[in-house]
Amino acid sequence: MTGLSYNDALVTFSLRISVAPSPTLRAGPSFISSIKMNPVKLFCTIIVCIVITGCASTRPENLSKTGRNEEIVLNERISTVSYRGMHVRCEEGALPGVYAATSEDADGVYYFGKERAIWMTNEVIQPKPRLFVGGIYVPKNKANAPRFFHIFEKEIHTTDNIDSFVQQRIVQSAVMPSGGNTNAGVGVNVAGNVIAGALIGALIDNAVGQIDMYPPIEDNDVKRKIYAGIRPADTAQ
Repeated sequence: MTGLSYNDALVTFSLRISVAPSPTLRAGPSFISSIKMNPVKLFCTIIVCIVITGCASTRPENLSKTGRNEEIVLNERISTVSYRGMHVRCEEGALPGVYAATSEDADGVYYFGKERAIWMTNEVIQPKPRLFVGGIYVPKNKANAPRFFHIFEKEIHTTDNIDSFVQQRIVQSAVMPSGGNTNAGVGVNVAGNVIAGALIGALIDNAVGQIDMYPPIEDNDVKRKIYAGIRPADTAQ
């Protein structure tokens, strides 16, 4: 849990690109090293990313409060694996727990987990599991696949082993009150040590607090577990 160095800022920026809707912006194995050595390339990438990711994200305060008294209850962690860019292995998942229907837009409902319930890895830029505040987005049209999402932030929270982290959460939940601020920890200073770093910092500052969507979940077993876990909130306690 630290402020971002220039290198950390590059990784954070690259993680946003790794889930961008355009394959041309997804970070491949040589992405970080190439932009470190080429400020012009970095500047151009930033400008393009502003255009694309700016349209792909939204802010929680711009969503409507949902009237659905529902929760998704996951009894085990779930995750989906995909290969993006230059065949880079990416995994996103949700930890066991309760995800409450909190907000919605015209197309679906946002179910938020408690604390940092969403995690991801990217074998090139984030091999160690990184934890986020977020949840599961369920489209109103069942023909469309659900998606994991997280709230973009500048703090970096990681764990060495996701299964050990799950067990730690189970122990903590048994001895501590439930609940917590789902927006806790969002926002610390970004320090750029070059002009390119300042540009990354400006982009990240603008994005803090936005909801970033991961690609639609294609794994049928994961989708089944999500839909099977939806139930009225008053019976999910």
